[in-house]
Formats: sequence, structure tokens, C-alpha cells
Amino acid sequence: TIRIAYALRRQLDSAGFQIDIKTAFGEPVAALSNDYSGEVVNVDPAIGLVACSIDALPLIPGRYSISVICGARGELSDVVYDALLFDVVEGDFFGGGKLPQKGSGHVLIQHHWTSGSGSE
Repeated sequence: TIRIAYALRRQLDSAGFQIDIKTAFGEPVAALSNDYSGEVVNVDPAIGLVACSIDALPLIPGRYSISVICGARGELSDVVYDALLFDVVEGDFFGGGKLPQKGSGHVLIQHHWTSGSGSE
């Protein structure tokens, strides 16, 4: 869960929050937004928090950054570039002791293989 603290001078109806995840080289990995998920976020004036829960973030090992973008009614209110830097360490994601080679992508996708006669 990523929590975003805010302080407002006036109420924002249907506020838009976006989290951009990028590699250490600035390559986009994902963009998460309440606009994309269709969830309405109403924030009261004063100080508060909004949170984005992520079910899984299966990234390959490396350094990543998170930037936060806020706005309302199509108008940009604030951007915090590289608000958070984090490292993903190597692990046995698939259970077979291997990971894809560098340059094979940024996301690990759980998958399974089967074989058969071709008539299945």
C-alpha cells in the first residue's frame, strides 16, 4: 500500500491521484490512477491521506522510483517526482532457482507450461 499525505486549502471533488513507477533509467513500468480504476476520491480541506493498495508488484531486481501526481477536474495540482526510491532484491520468484536475463522486461509474470498431443 502506498499512502499519499496531502494538505489542502479547499475541497477537491473527484480528485485525481496517479502513481508512476519507473526504472532507475526513467523507463516507465506502470501508471496507477484512481481515474483508471474508476474510483472516486473526495478529499476534505485540511490534512489527510489517500492510499493505493497494490495486490502484487512482481518486478525484476533493480532500483525503481515512484512519482506522485495530483489534480482535479483535469487540472494539475501538484507533482512530486521521485517521491520514493526503492530497491527490489533478487529472489526465487518462480521456485525454479532462475530469473529471466537482464533486458527481458521489468515485470515477472507467474506462468505455467503444459504439453499434450495437440488435440487438447
